[in-house]
Amino acid sequence: MVYMKRIIIPSLLVIALIMTAGLLAFMPYHFYYVSIENGLNSRFLQTQKVEAQLLYSVPFDLKKIDMVSTDSLTRWRNFHVGDYIVSMPVRHPYFLLIPNISIDESKRPIIAWDIKNQNLQIEIGIKLLKPTTYTYPFENNLLFNLPIFKNSLLAVPSEQIWRDLFTLDLRLPTMNALGFVGWIKELLVIKYTDLAYKLFILKARQLLFPPNAINISYDESKQMGVVEVKPAGDKLVVDNYKVEQTFLLREGLMQRLELTTKRYSSIAQSYRTRFFDSLEWEASNPDETIRLYGEFNKLTFDRKIDQEGMTYLFAGWSHVPKEEEFLRTMIQFLERGKKNKVHLDSLYEYGYNVFGTSFSGLKESLRETEERKLERKISEEFKSELSDAEKAQVVAPDGNFQNAEDKVNYFLKKAKEEGSKQGSTILVD
Repeated sequence: MVYMKRIIIPSLLVIALIMTAGLLAFMPYHFYYVSIENGLNSRFLQTQKVEAQLLYSVPFDLKKIDMVSTDSLTRWRNFHVGDYIVSMPVRHPYFLLIPNISIDESKRPIIAWDIKNQNLQIEIGIKLLKPTTYTYPFENNLLFNLPIFKNSLLAVPSEQIWRDLFTLDLRLPTMNALGFVGWIKELLVIKYTDLAYKLFILKARQLLFPPNAINISYDESKQMGVVEVKPAGDKLVVDNYKVEQTFLLREGLMQRLELTTKRYSSIAQSYRTRFFDSLEWEASNPDETIRLYGEFNKLTFDRKIDQEGMTYLFAGWSHVPKEEEFLRTMIQFLERGKKNKVHLDSLYEYGYNVFGTSFSGLKESLRETEERKLERKISEEFKSELSDAEKAQVVAPDGNFQNAEDKVNYFLKKAKEEGSKQGSTILVD
């Protein structure tokens, strides 16, 4: 009996030690499963429950189209709009480019436009999004600051981290697919440092991607991430439109824009291919406004006041969105064209919200704050007085003036005196 105890007790201790060691060895994998399936809130790591689509990448798929046909070369052109080179329609028989500009809460201009069909239904929408800071999720995650893991993470090249952000498969093997023994074998191949790296990428996705993300993919040729997000709206909108946000790492920031395409429209999906093929990041430059305006001036008058001229002006404006005079010029030039109201609506609204006036030369479209209205009337009266003064046949006593300004001031004084005699007022509606 004593002999049996001497054998059983050590054996049980060995078995207990083996089981404990096994549990300890398996604990990091359990920690990982809990992190992605239910979310985790511990002093080492905080994660939210992860949608399955964000654990892996899907292929970046584009419809094939002929980019060098005659139609493609004459109806489309690459424009520098904001911080991007994008393909835009010029004199296209099917598409109309409609500005959709606005401002955000901080009064920052939002450069956006819709491409509609001739029935004014939206086929494509493009919005330039505010760049965001590209940061790694070290803060508030003690796990990634443990020396063994932090040294491993810092050894990964930044280019690989950027690529893995959009491509790394974060799923672990499943017991259902492999059986218990096969599952254990597959798990044990994965190093703890690899688990930590996968959690690091997971946290980065949760930190950097929009919360309504549903798919992620990567364009290797441009080193560009593409995240599909759920459209805002009812089920019909969700079913009919595909919304994608692009991510390009430039100047230490994640440069982003949003492309919306009609999911079941072949022509919209063809444009999606054209858009991604032409898309490049290039910092906005006010000199581009001068260049584009020069090209605009080379157009014939009928093309200036048509869709083509509007595209040149819109692209030029995107580099100087806070330049009052350019917006005024663009609006008043477009008002000369027929059927341009649909292009002007958001320009009017933007002008009023930013500058206090819609800048319209048409009485029915002019909208002003009281301050801007007063400024305009004073300016109009001053110009009128200046014109009257120049026409007046008034001779100075000595007929000599020190300079042109003295001469104009003299005429203005005389014109005002004449106006006072007639009881005229300086401001009239």
